[in-house]
Parts: sequence; structure tokens; C-alpha cells
Amino acid sequence: MLMYGKEASNRKQEIDRQHYTIPNQRPKDKHCGKI
Repeated sequence: MLMYGKEASNRKQEIDRQHYTIPNQRPKDKHCGKI
């Protein structure tokens, strides 16, 4: 799901924020954190 522009940046920041604010709650996503 590749998006470009302001929306993409906002969404990426939102996703990154979620990953950082939810630590080790879903170990299955641990290896998928960095895409």
C-alpha cells in the first residue's frame, strides 16, 4: 500500500506512533515493524 503526499506522511507518522506506543503487545508484528 504505497501512498504519496501529505496524507501518506500523516498516515506513516500515525502508524509509527502506534508501533511505538504499543510496545511488545503483539509479538507477531515485531518482525514486521520495519517495512
